[in-house]
Amino acid sequence: MISFWIIIAILLLIALCFIATPLLSTLKKKNISRQAINIALHQEKLQQLENDLHVGSIDNGQYQENKTALDKALLQDTNDSHQQANVYRHNKKTLCALAILFPLAVILLYFHWGDSPRVAAYENQIQQTVLAKKDLKRMGPISAVAKRFQTYLNAHPKQAKGWYLLGKLYAHQDQLPSAVMALRKAYRLKPNNPAYAFEYLEMSYFFNHRKFTNETRGILHKLLQTQPRNPVLLNFLAMQKYQDKHYAKAIRIWESLLQYFPPSSKNGTALLKIIAKAQKDLQQHGGSQTDINGPQLQIHVSLANDLKAKTNKDTVVFIYAKALKGPVVPLAIIRKQVSNLPLDVILNDRNAMLPTATLSDYKQVRIFARVSKSGQAIPRTGDFIGQSKVINPRQEKHTVNIIINKPVKF
Repeated sequence: MISFWIIIAILLLIALCFIATPLLSTLKKKNISRQAINIALHQEKLQQLENDLHVGSIDNGQYQENKTALDKALLQDTNDSHQQANVYRHNKKTLCALAILFPLAVILLYFHWGDSPRVAAYENQIQQTVLAKKDLKRMGPISAVAKRFQTYLNAHPKQAKGWYLLGKLYAHQDQLPSAVMALRKAYRLKPNNPAYAFEYLEMSYFFNHRKFTNETRGILHKLLQTQPRNPVLLNFLAMQKYQDKHYAKAIRIWESLLQYFPPSSKNGTALLKIIAKAQKDLQQHGGSQTDINGPQLQIHVSLANDLKAKTNKDTVVFIYAKALKGPVVPLAIIRKQVSNLPLDVILNDRNAMLPTATLSDYKQVRIFARVSKSGQAIPRTGDFIGQSKVINPRQEKHTVNIIINKPVKF
């Protein structure tokens, strides 16, 4: 931070010089040049009067009268010069005050709108990087550091973080077998640590020639329970589904990832290519677009007559499916308005909130239709709701009728 404030001080001094130097020098020059001109003009006119008196052009009375007028004019010009000098002195005081107040104002404004902690953190990061480079140079090659670290951990095998860091060191050197070994120990010492679990999952996946073991499958699904929208984990899940020949599920997951990457980007282009390949594999195995969309649930929703007067036409209506035993989030959801009722909709896997929780994944679900006066997805007092019986999405062939006919109760 010291270097930062030194730079700020230098910039403030430069700014003050730009303001003060032209103003003071101009006023001073104007004051000096005007005094000299006034004195020179007075002497010239006085000399002219004396010449006129000497040659007899004017008498002594006229000479004295004109001389008095010249002296008064010089006196007036001198007073004006003094006023200019006072202005000059006043400006000097103003600039002295400005030299104090301007930097103070800049500093106060910086503390109000600036980001001093981030600057300090940045400088600290630079210092830490310099120190780390010095330490690495002192300790020798990374391979030697890893070897000494390995020896230490063999003597102290219960240090999960140590094994984790060692695994990262080995990975940096492309020593996959050693990296997997170290990360496995870190994960098994602390299986609930998401960082250890993820690094072990990723390293094991590449070490096993991009294949999943039973252990890494379990780790993946465990991580997805707490990070269901993590794009890296979702990509792993899609790869797993693809390897298991569940092409439709893999395609749906990859399609959900397109929102994170523009189609023209490198990742977006790669995603589109792999989706196209999965679609081709799906067709070769007798699949179709219907498999990608999942079960097609025909839903008819209507509002009870006695509730029509209690709702506004622009009030939101949510139509959604929930697993009887499963995640809290809906498996599929559509948003409409009371003015659309009665209406017919289709719920399928395209309406899923999460690619890891869809209609295709559950055999027992219930369909709900709810008038939400708040417009929020979470039920609240004052909402009206209707629901279906428990159905199997893949086996339901008939239209599911739902009448919104009762208030939400807690």
